[in-house]
Amino acid sequence: MPSFWICCVCLLLFLPTSNSVPYPSNRCSENDCSYQLQDFMNDTCKIYNTSVCLDFYKFEESSEETLPSEEEYNFHVSIVPYTAELIVREELVVVTVTRSAINITFTINNADIDELVVKIYKKNVSSKPLCRIFDFHNANNSTKFPINLFHDCLSNLAEHDMQNVRMDFIALPLKEKLSYDVFIPGTEYPGSCTWQPLIMVFRGNLHSGVVQVKFSQAPELYNVSSYIIKLIHHPSGGEKILDMTPDRSRSMLFAQFSSVDGGSYSVSVKPVIWGVHDTCWTETDKFGVEIPKSCM
Repeated sequence: MPSFWICCVCLLLFLPTSNSVPYPSNRCSENDCSYQLQDFMNDTCKIYNTSVCLDFYKFEESSEETLPSEEEYNFHVSIVPYTAELIVREELVVVTVTRSAINITFTINNADIDELVVKIYKKNVSSKPLCRIFDFHNANNSTKFPINLFHDCLSNLAEHDMQNVRMDFIALPLKEKLSYDVFIPGTEYPGSCTWQPLIMVFRGNLHSGVVQVKFSQAPELYNVSSYIIKLIHHPSGGEKILDMTPDRSRSMLFAQFSSVDGGSYSVSVKPVIWGVHDTCWTETDKFGVEIPKSCM
């Protein structure tokens, strides 16, 4: 066997199929996020679950301002998937299982923001969203901005038919909203996949013929040399393709397709891994793009 193929076989054998970490169940059972803020006492940051969130947050969507760009605004969002180890009881036995989970990080740049609302919807299903409120108004008088908050306590989404979802992030009391279509990877990958990214498609400027995409990067041990990003038109199959280099200083990579014709599209991402020739594409659900009226 040629030495090149020996190297390839060895690399494939040592590529892990998952990198699981213990789910922070003790911390996630609490609703206090004050520990994320420096020099603050308890209860300066609180997290409220779906029942409280939906009861409190009763603004109509028409009252929210959907932001047309992520750049230079009052807050930013990034999401990184991870495989969580959960301890569950099955009949009379306690076992450890692996489930998909996500870690949402908020960067807040403006002291006028007191709370952040997260709403996660199943696409094409009329049901109540999963909802969280992050209330840090007690900290705003003396904190220094920007501040970062994270929430890594959302698990079992892909396993409960929440793999292609809509995510809205609303800053209060400003009522500014960042909205995304999101693909969340599960713990079992299809076909030859050994890893899949989380992909976010920004909805704020789809009506302007612009598709902005963020996706999570593979762990360093996968030795990814680049990522290929495709914007695919349906049903024609026409493609626009970008090639991007990994950037370890960021949790997610950003790509933009401009001057996109109106129609139905999806985004697909593929890692290029040295010595591995069958890495797979990860594709989002379809979404619509509109042409600006001034361009018609």
